[in-house]
Parts: sequence; C-alpha cells; structure tokens
Amino acid sequence: MRTEDVLTAPQVTGTLGLFEPTAVSMVALLHFLTDDQATALVRRTADGLAPGSFLVLAHSSSDFASPEAVQTFDSAYGEGAATPALRSRREIDPFFDGLDLLAPGLAVAHRWRNEELSDLPDEQVSVYAGVARKP
Repeated sequence: MRTEDVLTAPQVTGTLGLFEPTAVSMVALLHFLTDDQATALVRRTADGLAPGSFLVLAHSSSDFASPEAVQTFDSAYGEGAATPALRSRREIDPFFDGLDLLAPGLAVAHRWRNEELSDLPDEQVSVYAGVARKP
C-alpha cells in the first residue's frame, strides 16, 4: 500500500472516525523504511489526522549502541525484506515537526516518564520515544 493511501483505505475509514481526535502508534516501524519513505508516512499521517490527535513514535537508534550491537541489529533484521535504518536523535526529531511534543519530549524510551528504570543503561535500550499532539 502506498503511504498516501493509508488513511483513505476502506479498512481504515470503515473502522476509525478520523474526523475526531485519535492516536496513531508508529512503534518499531520507521526504522524499516528509507528516510524518504519514513518522512512521507509520518507527514501524510499527521496531515490526515484531526486536530487534537496524537502521534506515538518509537525508533531504534545507534546513538548509544556499541558497534557490536549495531552489527547484531543489522544482521538480525538485514536478512529480511527491508534493510533497517538506525537513526540518531537529530534524524528522528524532525518527524515531530508541526506537532506539539509532550513532555519530556523525545527521550530514550525507558526514561519517558519512568523513574523506576532510570538506572538501566541507555545502550541496553537504544530506542527513542515521543508523543506529540496535533494542534
């Protein structure tokens, strides 16, 4: 399915009332898309949502990962149909352009509003997460 067809697909329009605020979860998805594909999917999705809707996004990152961990990730997923793209925080942040990022913003996933796991090293998670609201 083409990214421009996702929100207009009969399976979506027949199930969800996208004219009202809703939440879209893009967790562990975008790292399987090229930069252009990921940007297009997020933009078209956000543009098609009603004001007050939310975008939940989690994306694997190499910011904290050791070279060995990156190689393990690449070999585990690289044998599939899609080549994974680990992105830095600087590359993930623009996915939220035009949206209001909720506190604490784009954070390492285990630190997003969670004090209980704060002693877990970031390199064991290596995933950024954020929630944003469409104005």
